[in-house]
Amino acid sequence: MHAINRDPLKQALSATALIVGGLVPSHIGFNEARQAATQNWLWAVGDSPLAQTSHGIHFNEFQLDVVQRNYIAHALDTSVARSNQVFAMLFDVKTSTYFDAARDKQL
Repeated sequence: MHAINRDPLKQALSATALIVGGLVPSHIGFNEARQAATQNWLWAVGDSPLAQTSHGIHFNEFQLDVVQRNYIAHALDTSVARSNQVFAMLFDVKTSTYFDAARDKQL
């Protein structure tokens, strides 16, 4: 994709929103049947860094909400993955060994 670099700030904001917040332009969607990204230019409107039809450099409330939801989803995925790692480590631990050692110390 070739961007018109009239306003490098807009391009920088758009790239940062994509990389940091997972925010894509509103005209880009995902087709489940084809398992591919699609473009519907009827949605390519608005005054934001993501809209190809404007010179805006401010994100709207919806876009900020999407970024916040992406952060929450990422945090949940990370915590589930970490919990699964801990459970996998605990699965290999022989509990009877630890209970026997604790019981022997108490006696």
